[in-house]
Amino acid sequence: MSTQKDNRHGHRDRLRTRLTKAGRTAFADHELLELLLTYAIPRKDTKQLAKNLIDRFGSFAAVLDQPKERLLQIEGIGPQTSVFLSAIRASLTRYLEQKVENVRKAFPLLVRQAKAEQSIYYSALAEELDMPNPRNLNYALGYIGYALKKLGKRWHEDIPPIQSLVVNKYTGVPGVGF
Repeated sequence: MSTQKDNRHGHRDRLRTRLTKAGRTAFADHELLELLLTYAIPRKDTKQLAKNLIDRFGSFAAVLDQPKERLLQIEGIGPQTSVFLSAIRASLTRYLEQKVENVRKAFPLLVRQAKAEQSIYYSALAEELDMPNPRNLNYALGYIGYALKKLGKRWHEDIPPIQSLVVNKYTGVPGVGF
């Protein structure tokens, strides 16, 4: 009987704790995929399978892009796991579609405010976008700012951060980062 501690004991809990405390940036692609696989494959080590999938298909995104039939050809992937990975991709797609739709709807409203040389409250913009919570604007405004910054670099222009027109009702200033 070995006296060495089995490092696998509690590994799944450590992965979950790391995600909770440090977020996705604390993970290599294979580790994030490994964590996802733990939900579909109980009581089996998923680390090597995650590495094999990324080696085979080239990236985290490419693994999720695979059709169920192709995933089923991989040793260690059964019907439940292939459906789970497909559900992850479908969920991510729906999430991003909704986020992009908010960006698409918010940008012309910001242009309108810029042309009028007027700021707008987070709550007013959220209401115009049919968002129940103004905090949901964070992604849309952040993405708009990111896109404008990239365009400015490409065009060698200093594009003002249009998203800074959105201000706090009580302080009159834009959110952090603008």
